[in-house]
Amino acid sequence: MTAGIKSSLLITPDGKIVRRAGNAAYIGGEQIGRNARKKLKSKMAAAVEAYCVKCKAKRNMKEANQVTMANGRKAMKGKCPECGTGMFKILGK
Repeated sequence: MTAGIKSSLLITPDGKIVRRAGNAAYIGGEQIGRNARKKLKSKMAAAVEAYCVKCKAKRNMKEANQVTMANGRKAMKGKCPECGTGMFKILGK
């Protein structure tokens, strides 16, 4: 992998581990095609880390859903796995 390209691991709903590096995606070390990536992208559930105000700690959101705010920006809305308090994280553009 080249320097400067971010890599992330995601888990699909059926339990497959996907490594993303730049615009490429790999399952089991094999690169998957563009059409497969588009289908997979809509199904992927990445762990979203947000700050829980009640626990005063960063936690991975449970039941995280992407929402669009009134100003058009995207955000993730979910619950804290420890205390059940609502969590909200504003995403990049």
